[in-house]
Amino acid sequence: LAGSNIIAIAWEVTGVDKRIAAYVLSWVGTSVRQQIAVWFLAATILSSVLPNTVVAAIMCSIAISMLKFAGQGDLKNGSVGPIIMLAIVWGANNGGMLTPLGGSMNLITVSYIEELTNSEFIYTDWVVQLFPFGLVVTIITLLFLFFIAKGQKTLPGSRQYFKNLYESMPPIRREEVLSLIAFIFAAALSFTRQLYQSFLPDLKPGFIFLIFGLLMFFIKDKEKKRILSWEHVEKNMMWGLFFLL
Repeated sequence: LAGSNIIAIAWEVTGVDKRIAAYVLSWVGTSVRQQIAVWFLAATILSSVLPNTVVAAIMCSIAISMLKFAGQGDLKNGSVGPIIMLAIVWGANNGGMLTPLGGSMNLITVSYIEELTNSEFIYTDWVVQLFPFGLVVTIITLLFLFFIAKGQKTLPGSRQYFKNLYESMPPIRREEVLSLIAFIFAAALSFTRQLYQSFLPDLKPGFIFLIFGLLMFFIKDKEKKRILSWEHVEKNMMWGLFFLL
């Protein structure tokens, strides 16, 4: 949890989180159903490997800006805004159960399973066993979102907003690439644990994420400045969640 939290902070500092979200959403059309499907599925996929709260915070901030641009900024009295917000929150909650990386509650569950079975729990087993259930829940939730959006056809200006947002971003920078690669490697090693479990018995996913998280302190930008300092991380870590666990 600490390692993934530090990587998420690095994503926020470099802007790679918004770049990924903007790129995905730049392909969506003006149809309200398309909007709902893309917001919901994007939140589901991202939250399967990132903390739910991080995904919801990133996507909700982008969604609110887009809704204001499209003249739907009044969430209290609007017809489309509340549904898109629900799509993001429900997607983040839904994706959180698909893999052990989806949230702290999953990591606690894994630790209980390991304690009960007295053996290491392999992450791919979680995905295989929960995928059918997750797929059914995803389809049912998406159909329900379509149902409550009945009568809403288009959201003018939304596609242009995402296109403008993505095109306004500067070329991807070295620090963005490195923070993204660090997360990909940590996730890949966590899900291929069975390949090296026998000769690296102590290198469990928790240590893998902590190692890659600590590497974020050594990434520098083009001006040779470190992108993360302990002072910044200390202020942005989810300390309340740590104490709760």
